[in-house]
Amino acid sequence: MAVEGMRVAQQENVQTIVLEQASDQKINLELLHSTDWVVAISILLSCVVSLIGFLITAYIVRKTTEQTIASNKYLISAQNELKLTDLKSDNLLQLRKLIAEYYFQFELFENASGVTIHNHYICEGEVSIEKSQHYIKEDLYQLNALAAKIMIYLDLNVDHHLNIKNDMKKINTAAWEIYVSFDASYAEAQVQLHDFKKAFEELQMHLNNFVLAAQKEIYELK
Repeated sequence: MAVEGMRVAQQENVQTIVLEQASDQKINLELLHSTDWVVAISILLSCVVSLIGFLITAYIVRKTTEQTIASNKYLISAQNELKLTDLKSDNLLQLRKLIAEYYFQFELFENASGVTIHNHYICEGEVSIEKSQHYIKEDLYQLNALAAKIMIYLDLNVDHHLNIKNDMKKINTAAWEIYVSFDASYAEAQVQLHDFKKAFEELQMHLNNFVLAAQKEIYELK
């Protein structure tokens, strides 16, 4: 009986151990299973965080790049506008110098023509046609040369620029008529001189308006 009791006790102990072992295995399995999910979720969260971080970084880089490109475009545009403004300012300065020279040359030709016409007709027989023409020939040449230089600055697709060109053509024609009018009458020579002065008045008005408009445009660009 004692032996049987010991066997029963041992069996109970074995069952208990087995149960305890089975229970431990179950717990371990559950723990291992639970740990696998934690690791998986942790890896997944890590990937998501990394992806979000990557997307945020990519967005920041893209926005920074866009801002840099926009800033560079603005700087290039501003520099080009500044260069254009400087170029227009320089061109206007050169044009004003040419216009001043042209006005001065007009005065020279007008005075020389008036004196030559007077001397040619009042002192008839003393001053030949050739000499009279010689007196104003150089002034006529300089006047035409300055007109050609001024026309370089004109855009003939613009109406008021075209008006300036036409006015200069009228002046050149009137000046040439004065040059060849010494074989005509004194009255005809005076008419030619009057037409020359009238053509210049129209040109002067158009040139002055042109300069004022150019100055306004440059001021607005600045």
